[in-house]
Amino acid sequence: MYTRRSGWGRSGREGRGGRGGHQHSRRMFNKLVKDGNASFDLRDVQPFLEGMSSFDSKPELLTILSDNRNHGALRLHDCLSMISGPRCVENILTPILSNILVKETARPLHKARRNMVINVIYSTPGLMEFLASEWTDDLERSTGDTIRLVCEFLVESSLSIVDARSSNEVKTIAERLRTTKLCDD
Repeated sequence: MYTRRSGWGRSGREGRGGRGGHQHSRRMFNKLVKDGNASFDLRDVQPFLEGMSSFDSKPELLTILSDNRNHGALRLHDCLSMISGPRCVENILTPILSNILVKETARPLHKARRNMVINVIYSTPGLMEFLASEWTDDLERSTGDTIRLVCEFLVESSLSIVDARSSNEVKTIAERLRTTKLCDD
């Protein structure tokens, strides 16, 4: 049914994305990933993360982030570079990891792309040093979900990245998590 307000067969809120409130975030995500010259600052982090979360298919998200024709790696680095303290881990790193480290992306067909994105996160300048020092000093304030995701990230990094196996930062984070009994691995 055509209405002047919403066009053919759509309500005004859904638009092309079909998910209502996530439409703006998805458009913003797509623009930032496709346009390497787009500016990225702190106000872009939340829409970018919401755009990531709007994907029903996490393997599709991995494909977009790992495609060399896009700028997914750059945007992940941009987001992670906005971490300025232990509380930012909850707001930035946790949503990224929760979209990447899911059962759907652990399947053999998607494992290579997942490992590429894990490598991008791991190689973000200063991230592992920050997690090993400031974040682990304030572990009591972190949620169980964040701790679980960081533990899973460390395990996956160690399995797929040779440098992570001998990294002092990974060892420090793992040891602090073990001594506080917050991580089983």
